[in-house]
Amino acid sequence: MIKETLTNQEQKVLDLLLEEKTNKEIAKTLFISLSTVKTHVNNVYRKLNVQSREEAKSLFTK
Repeated sequence: MIKETLTNQEQKVLDLLLEEKTNKEIAKTLFISLSTVKTHVNNVYRKLNVQSREEAKSLFTK
């Protein structure tokens, strides 16, 4: 499956994105900086070949 290409941290970020958490909420939840969250989000988008949270969510809500 697509999720297998993600690192553990990217998977955690994706799970929180799918729960509609903001970057700031993700940073607080995972105890990482906002900059690190943004990096993980960009990596997730690239690996899933999407450009938005909505596109990412649509991959997992079919």
